[in-house]
Amino acid sequence: MSKKLAGEEARDSFGTPKRKRAKPIQLDKIIESVKGLLDPYDLETIQHFNFPPWKRDTPYKVNISKLSKEEAASLYNMILFHQDKNTTTIYTDVSSTEDGVGVGVGLTAKNASQQTIHHEMKNIGSSQLVYNGELLPVTKELQYSNKISKPGLNFKVYSGNQAGLHRLKTPSDNPEQCCQIRAIRASKSIINKGAPISLNWVPGHTDVDGNEEADGLAKAAIKICSSSNKKSFAFAGMIVKPVQNR
Repeated sequence: MSKKLAGEEARDSFGTPKRKRAKPIQLDKIIESVKGLLDPYDLETIQHFNFPPWKRDTPYKVNISKLSKEEAASLYNMILFHQDKNTTTIYTDVSSTEDGVGVGVGLTAKNASQQTIHHEMKNIGSSQLVYNGELLPVTKELQYSNKISKPGLNFKVYSGNQAGLHRLKTPSDNPEQCCQIRAIRASKSIINKGAPISLNWVPGHTDVDGNEEADGLAKAAIKICSSSNKKSFAFAGMIVKPVQNR
């Protein structure tokens, strides 16, 4: 190497300061702290900005009584007694116990004579919360109603969870958004076929036959294996929170 080149390299080595390693930002620290706890590909999909402020109307009515559980159950029985022969009532429930595996959901559909015409049960896995699981059976009810809907039929969907009904009434970018999207899509299709539909609260554990049947299906579902590995963001938050508090 020539003396000239050697001299230039020497000047560069002294004249060019070494670049300091960038200090990790808060997001980097969070990502590093939860690495290994969650697989991003297992998380539910959220469609951000799918429901802008001017596009949050829902095609279905949500009815939540302010009466006591006993009074609401009595009112339900009176409505049931007087409903027309073209009405299909569908009931849902969700269950999770310490000796079970995952979260079980159950739904049952009855004709005007309250004869069971359809029922489903499913274990949605151990990476879900009961609170968020409440949206799924109502959504599945609406999808089932869409399959059998035709002009002249009337569908009344009943759930014992007020919080779940409120969330279906107020679309957002929060966990279980996929259920809101599917519920709205199915309801629009039902209404376009000429069949009205409503979502209604009915108190649980008040001897409402449909509710009790759905409850039994949900409890049975927690004893079967789940094929779902999907994790809700609500469940992910529950895992990450203890790490953040270290």
